[in-house]
Amino acid sequence: MKCHADVAELVDAPDLGSGTERYGSSSLPIRTIEFPTTSHRFTTFNQERSYSMQITVEAINPVTKKVSIEIPAERVDAEIEKTYSGIQKKAKLQGFRPGKAPMQLIRRTYSDTMRDEVMRRLYEQTLFKALDEHKIEPVDSPTIESDILEQGSPFKYSALVEIMPEILLNEYTGFEISKEKFVVNPDNIEGEIKRMQGSMGQLVPLDDAAVTENGHTISIDYSFSIEGFPEESNTAEDAELEVGSKQMLPDFEG
Repeated sequence: MKCHADVAELVDAPDLGSGTERYGSSSLPIRTIEFPTTSHRFTTFNQERSYSMQITVEAINPVTKKVSIEIPAERVDAEIEKTYSGIQKKAKLQGFRPGKAPMQLIRRTYSDTMRDEVMRRLYEQTLFKALDEHKIEPVDSPTIESDILEQGSPFKYSALVEIMPEILLNEYTGFEISKEKFVVNPDNIEGEIKRMQGSMGQLVPLDDAAVTENGHTISIDYSFSIEGFPEESNTAEDAELEVGSKQMLPDFEG
């Protein structure tokens, strides 16, 4: 059915394009389920009348459940009529005063708009109630696939829901364990103190007349090369060197 956008517009129409739902194929692929499947039927209520809704929950794997919902045709028809009525009040069609276009023309022009709004409304009204009834707590937005919404027919859709894995605790009481006794070694304590002193120590300038000794840190400029091995050449300025640390070549440091 085509919509003639050149002669019709919808004023203050609701934002029906938002959301993350996927409107897909008219059926979902059948999968082999190795986990138990439970079915539940309950009744939802609104101000007009009550409708029976069928819900089936399948455990696809330990962290994914498939929730399938079938909404009866009576409720689908009621939502369709309600939506068309709301659109009619706001629609402007050429040749008609605002809100006075005949319903037949409204249905022909805004069928896609109606379908999107009704499907979204049915998702909002049924999915989260079904999740709550079955105590399913999603950790991410459900992925929805559905049939095509048709007047006079039940509306079926399914949602893949990711959940937290169930953690089963094995027996953890009554075990006998041996406690290791730590024996303090004075040498270890002294070594750790020296290590901490070395890592947190600060350099203090010495007098110009001071004699350089092992453990002193000096600042030097140097340049050296090895004949025949240019890649081993090295040059530095204001390099810090701890005397006696043997960080440099023996002849150089000596």
